[in-house]
Amino acid sequence: GFATTEAAPTIYVSQIEKDFYDWNSYMAIQNTGSSAVDVTITYVNRYGTNFPAATENLTIPAFSNQVVYLEENPNLPNDFLGGATISADDNTTGLVVTSVFYNTGSDYKKSQIHAYNGATTGSNTLYAPYIVRNYYGYNSGLMIQNVGSEPTSFKITFTFGGREYTYQHPSMLNPGEVKDFYLPGVSVLNPVDGLAVNQRFGKAII
Repeated sequence: GFATTEAAPTIYVSQIEKDFYDWNSYMAIQNTGSSAVDVTITYVNRYGTNFPAATENLTIPAFSNQVVYLEENPNLPNDFLGGATISADDNTTGLVVTSVFYNTGSDYKKSQIHAYNGATTGSNTLYAPYIVRNYYGYNSGLMIQNVGSEPTSFKITFTFGGREYTYQHPSMLNPGEVKDFYLPGVSVLNPVDGLAVNQRFGKAII
């Protein structure tokens, strides 16, 4: 099952995909209010590009949900990796969102599904308590989204094998923008590959 989350008029999802290396996403959006509510969904990719033509407007009946498949949005490009903001147009009705990304299911190697609840707010400090790099063939990724109203700088402090590695993002992250990190591509972590394979796990503070 999925953990419950607090309802809010605006929900953020930080990792969604459309035909991204055979991965796709859907979002299940629930109206927790006793009246129908109009909802707007806006999209931004990992490079900070907004897609106003892809904006979706829907009406969700009271206490009901609607599932939105990215594959069915013709105005999102293929190879899309990014985030979305889901808002109740009345700025009052509480919404909850579960976001799912999955691959093709064509064989056992491509039959994976991942789900998480959308966030109702951000924080100045975020924690990733378990991440891996080249750990028995497994690697982690991080998606960071600015849910504030102003651009912000950020850094990530990784810890592997008791040693810290700091990544300072070279530019500002704009409101709504999403930045993706695949740990094998984070150059400050190159020394981790010199650790014994059973030691290539750690944590991060954003």
